[in-house]
Amino acid sequence: MRINKFSPKSPIPTKETADPSLFLKYGRRVQNLGLARYLSPYSRSYHVGSIVLSVATGVYIVLYADFGQDSHCFVPIRNWYHHKISEFWSLSDKEKQELSEQGKL
Repeated sequence: MRINKFSPKSPIPTKETADPSLFLKYGRRVQNLGLARYLSPYSRSYHVGSIVLSVATGVYIVLYADFGQDSHCFVPIRNWYHHKISEFWSLSDKEKQELSEQGKL
């Protein structure tokens, strides 16, 4: 024998049969079941974390991953990046001259 969970013994609540405040309260919950039911409280954090991890992985692959000795599509970007980094961490000729005049070099 098959048991029907939704037996007609209990009427479906409508605005006429239910308390109006409860109908609004639980009606909103039923309407929002579509998306909110399946999302965990941390789903936004997971989403942001996955984006950050993807960007960090991409930057690592483009700038630092070893593809061997052959030329590849990331060589121009790497050359530009390493030139800017070495330029940032080194002193220019003018700065070296100023420091030697001050006696600090």
